[in-house]
Amino acid sequence: MKSPFIFLICSLFLLKPSIAQTISELQSDGNLYVNGEAFLPVGFYCEGMDFADFDDLPARIAAGGFNCLYTESTVSSPADYAQFFTQCEDLQLKNILGLPYSFLDPEDYETFIELYKNQPSLIAWNILDDANDFGAPEISQQREILLDIDASRVTSTSWYTDGPLTEMLPHVEIGGMQAYPWGNWGDLVASHAVFRSLADTARMQNKFPFSSP
Repeated sequence: MKSPFIFLICSLFLLKPSIAQTISELQSDGNLYVNGEAFLPVGFYCEGMDFADFDDLPARIAAGGFNCLYTESTVSSPADYAQFFTQCEDLQLKNILGLPYSFLDPEDYETFIELYKNQPSLIAWNILDDANDFGAPEISQQREILLDIDASRVTSTSWYTDGPLTEMLPHVEIGGMQAYPWGNWGDLVASHAVFRSLADTARMQNKFPFSSP
């Protein structure tokens, strides 16, 4: 008869290792942790930039003392995006990556995640940009698909004005405010007020708030 103890040890080695939030996680103290250390993302919102035209962007941002970039999925070349990620890794810059909408093109959504899920500098997936235009069902659907492919990082969503925070925040670890203190919807005072509201709501739900101006 085989020893139950030996069987248990062998079984543990055969188990598939869990990848759940091995890169980033939101801990019970309300802080974002990256590779086991508390991390406060301070950086730039780079929406719709083609990195082939800005090949020195990571170096310039790192030289300014920043540690993070928020980028979106409109880059035309996966090769350019991969090179950008490599530059960020060399400079110890972290990335929050905005995904396309899965309900517009599910195949494109899954392909995009597969392309970049192994990038070490990537610490979070933003799964519903401009979330004001949608609701909890959309964010829940996108998160479910994402976690089937990559569950090693936290997820976030972002709003451009006051949004349905209470019903959407439970589906992510990070809530983001696209501050836009200039432009066509508000001024700096209004932007600060909206972000304070978001931050207070996020803290009450033990979520991590961030601003992407």
